Amino acid sequence: MKKSDILFIVLLSIVVVILASFTVTTIPGKGIFNRIRETSSRYTSNEYECGDCIDNDGGELIDYKINRRWKVTGDPDCASLTDNTEALCYPKCYSNSDCGTNRYIEEPYRGQDGTLYRDYRTYTCYNPGECIADCDNQINTYLWENCGEFGCCYGQCLNTTSNPCIDTNNESVLQFKSGFEPNTYILGDKIKGIDNSRPSGTNSWDNLSDYLPWVLMGDGYFEGGSMEISTDPFNSANHVLHLHTFQNDGGYARSQWSLEQVHNWYVEGAPNLFEQQFYRFRMLIPNRISTLYSYDEKSRWYMIWESHTWEFENTRHGIYIGKAANSNEWHFLVVQRYPGSTGTILYENEIYQDVVVPMGEWFTFDIFFKYHETNGEFYASIKRDGQPKQTIAAFKGQTKFGTKLHDQMMFKLYHDGDYIDRTSALGLDGIHQYYDDFEIWSDYHGEKR
Repeated sequence: MKKSDILFIVLLSIVVVILASFTVTTIPGKGIFNRIRETSSRYTSNEYECGDCIDNDGGELIDYKINRRWKVTGDPDCASLTDNTEALCYPKCYSNSDCGTNRYIEEPYRGQDGTLYRDYRTYTCYNPGECIADCDNQINTYLWENCGEFGCCYGQCLNTTSNPCIDTNNESVLQFKSGFEPNTYILGDKIKGIDNSRPSGTNSWDNLSDYLPWVLMGDGYFEGGSMEISTDPFNSANHVLHLHTFQNDGGYARSQWSLEQVHNWYVEGAPNLFEQQFYRFRMLIPNRISTLYSYDEKSRWYMIWESHTWEFENTRHGIYIGKAANSNEWHFLVVQRYPGSTGTILYENEIYQDVVVPMGEWFTFDIFFKYHETNGEFYASIKRDGQPKQTIAAFKGQTKFGTKLHDQMMFKLYHDGDYIDRTSALGLDGIHQYYDDFEIWSDYHGEKR
């Protein structure tokens, strides 16, 4: 064999070894790997006190002092690894599928470079079938499609310079804006005063109909709750709207403020009827509620925004937060129900329910609601500071089922009374939510998706 042939074989072997060291991506779709966006934390064996998690004496019992995940005592005295005071093992998972189904968690979205990306969540069971078995998940961002010079919109690449996802020619008009600064105050169930602190100029809470012809008034409603202007929990120089619930009022507690439509809303063909509106505000949900339920518990219902009618169609479009059993993460649930709060769910944000609720930090909420028999829309997204926007609901279709819309509940803290019972048992003063930089626009403002 020639030396050149031997050299070729050696080089070919090196290439094969190098290629074998790479993991072949088998993710469905047209995505190619871009980056790891997020990896969840998980329990490891060193989180279990005084034990090696091994059946040392063959008694089919596992040595650990306290299994924190299941909150049961294993070896209370830890005198010995073979003292027969060990406990039964309850593995978290036996295979990756026990932890969840690998899937795309959002529709394609526009990246900062103007092209399309999509996020994919992968679940892994570590130490399957063992006492220390635990689940982990990782979100990878994949380049979904390179859109070139024209960019993308609604999850599709464009072939023209006209981009319907970017607000142009002032088509969307800022109608009202307030940062709840010192000239703003609460009187009874009303937000009152004039806020001159924002670039939009004078914003009078006393004359909302000057900015929004469909609005009769804005008013609060409280059952075991209250509303006030207070200082920002993180910045005493900043003023914010503060909702507070502190009493279980017959199985629930509520503190909310709504925009109510003019009284002639029930007259067919009457003017000034609601058609569409875009809302943006900053929101802070303190960490407190995330501590009220243990890992293995499912939280009770908790609503943070709603659009509905009462007397006629009684349709509800609501945004909730909650956590499932065997999880520490809270997620958004967005539903359309008809008729009423116990009616059939016509829409649910199934593909967006992996978006985690930010707690203990300010984030931005965008909501667009269009009221129509066939061409309605209900869109919502959140944006954490320094992070890309995350869609939590995107529905197009029928949002009008009867005659007229009644109100839009902008600021809503409404939940099961169990939250109050739990905070009371801990000596805490109930549940709090905060809002700032409230804006109302005539249409989408800025990038829609």
